[in-house]
Amino acid sequence: MTRIVGLLSSSRSRTIAGNALLAGVLGYASFLLYTEYPRLSATLSDLSPSLAVASLALLAAGSLLNAWAWQLLVDDGHRPIGLPAAAPVMLLGAVAKYLPGQVWSYALQLSRGRRINLAPQRVLAASLELFGIGVVAALVLAVGYLPLVFSTPWPAVLVLAICVLALVAVLPDILGWAVGLVLRLLRQPPVRRPGWSAAVGSLLLSLLSWCSLGGHLWLLVLAFRPASVTGFLGCTTAMAVAVTFGDVLIFLPGGVGARETMLIAGLALSGVGSTTALALAAASRALFVLNDLALAALALGFERLRRPAAHEVPAARTGAGPG
Repeated sequence: MTRIVGLLSSSRSRTIAGNALLAGVLGYASFLLYTEYPRLSATLSDLSPSLAVASLALLAAGSLLNAWAWQLLVDDGHRPIGLPAAAPVMLLGAVAKYLPGQVWSYALQLSRGRRINLAPQRVLAASLELFGIGVVAALVLAVGYLPLVFSTPWPAVLVLAICVLALVAVLPDILGWAVGLVLRLLRQPPVRRPGWSAAVGSLLLSLLSWCSLGGHLWLLVLAFRPASVTGFLGCTTAMAVAVTFGDVLIFLPGGVGARETMLIAGLALSGVGSTTALALAAASRALFVLNDLALAALALGFERLRRPAAHEVPAARTGAGPG
């Protein structure tokens, strides 16, 4: 990772390396969508067109909410770049998750961030902070759903304990210390620790993003089961835990296999049969790839059309701050 940061920090090599990485990622993601299309088509044939479009729209909304959360963190304590400039960095970086190793997502974010004069340490810090906040948001949803599944009283105590620990983990000082430690290991300069407004705002947006992604899965489930609030909560929790589990296993491209296993287990708790859950997990992954490709194409087009704004200043002046 340190070598990649150094490579993409060099003005001489960053354009060639970044464009090559982007082309490779988009090509590989397109191949994945091609291979997943038969299973996607089979599952979507049981859905009405309106539900299928709504499911894809909720995926897009979840991605944009996640980009907004990242923008709050990357702007915190610095001269803001705004959502129109920040969103393409996240949306293009998201496609790289289908390559083995989370490092490629960060590498592509560094490459696109340089185009809007974001220092590497500022991009890395915001991405690491958002990853931690997203994990905490998923844990909060998971432990909040447990009392609805189990009849024994112990989940209530577990809910309280894990929620408290999770929320403590995103306190600005603790989150900033953890991210600062990673930056030191990567030999990157320190950045400002996140403020309360950025941390809380990103946590709320992460929760909304998980709900949006869960809504996408819930709409797919409606082809096989009647609508219910409990079903929506179960789908949201299953999606949050499955995606987080897949992201943690960075050696798996896009968490393939691990994410589907957790998703099937989560759907089983909601009363969905294993065969149906397997089909839904496969269809969901294909829709994720389609969504990421579509948003990446839109982000790339917007990035090329967009002219640098007056508030974007050289990276040397926007990167580091007090640790």
